[in-house]
Amino acid sequence: MRIPDPGSRIPTGIRCLGSGIAVLLLSATAHAQCDRDDDPVRLPGDADRAYRIGAWDRAEKIMREIEATDKNRHGLVHVLHRARKFDECMRECEMLAGSKDLSMRAFALALKGACAWKKGDDGGAKTWCAQAVEVADAKGPGAFPPARRLVRATLAFAAWKRIESKRFVVRAADERTLEGAAARLDEAFERVAEAIGHAPEWKIDVFLFADQREADEILAAPLSFAAPREGAMYAVPGAPLGHLVAHVLAFLAAGAKGKERPRAPFLGEGFGCAWSLDALWERRMAEVPRALQRKDKLPPLAELLTRDETGVDFVAPAGAFVRWLRADGGGEKFRRLWAEYNDHADPWTAVYGRRVEEIDAAWRATLQ
Repeated sequence: MRIPDPGSRIPTGIRCLGSGIAVLLLSATAHAQCDRDDDPVRLPGDADRAYRIGAWDRAEKIMREIEATDKNRHGLVHVLHRARKFDECMRECEMLAGSKDLSMRAFALALKGACAWKKGDDGGAKTWCAQAVEVADAKGPGAFPPARRLVRATLAFAAWKRIESKRFVVRAADERTLEGAAARLDEAFERVAEAIGHAPEWKIDVFLFADQREADEILAAPLSFAAPREGAMYAVPGAPLGHLVAHVLAFLAAGAKGKERPRAPFLGEGFGCAWSLDALWERRMAEVPRALQRKDKLPPLAELLTRDETGVDFVAPAGAFVRWLRADGGGEKFRRLWAEYNDHADPWTAVYGRRVEEIDAAWRATLQ
């Protein structure tokens, strides 16, 4: 869901997409949703599960062991791109570019161009993108939109300015947009990484748009959102960047243990909100749960954990609860809950030794 400015009349939470740039451009929808899988890539059997959680080495191994059809190679290049194995991805794209299926051929060339750009080869990116458009044009005007959208984004981003910080590669069309962003992002990263217990060795990509119109021209998707599977964030400079960082690291932390994130959006949105480093959301976390409690409108925790919502009456209590939970039970237990939540019928008793009703009562006592 789109993130309004602080002055907006419609408060909501930042959302995150499971899809990455190549796939996002294939399947951009009217609203970006958190913890909803918009990624159209579907791999066979266990490879698909590995792909969903970001277990790239496992997904690659499975895909290389099955029959080398165009369809399977198409899945493999997505895995390699997500794994940031750009040289290997380009080699497989070269094979796929010989496909009799023109849509496969156009996409392979477009993805090869995207990989070249990620490697810093802007000249190569332009060459492969031009070849992708040539294949698409031979089919007809507007043919193969996925390849065309990927080409459009690659060429646009290749022209942007960039700076690198300790943890991020930050890009924007106007270098003035980059001022101060890297420091804010690095601060958010260190706090979130300590909370979730994971820090990737590679740098997260951040794309900062001047406004929604600029994003519409390149992505055709509403800002702001994280694409955890890609290890990327797309936002306007004023967005609560810590929220997006939290979504990316939370996905990677679970995947590093071979797990999915907790199947409870209340916890996912809560983790993002709790580490948003945003004054507006700090105030909401302090005020909204207490106001709902006073009016007897704060649902039981057991019910909140089954909901998937986006409004401030859901996200602010979620953030307040997750922050309290980590402070009350300690960081180690919280990290264990994150990794094991889906493994237990009753994760609260398994991790905290207390039923969910007891956890709920303890939290609500702090809201009086």
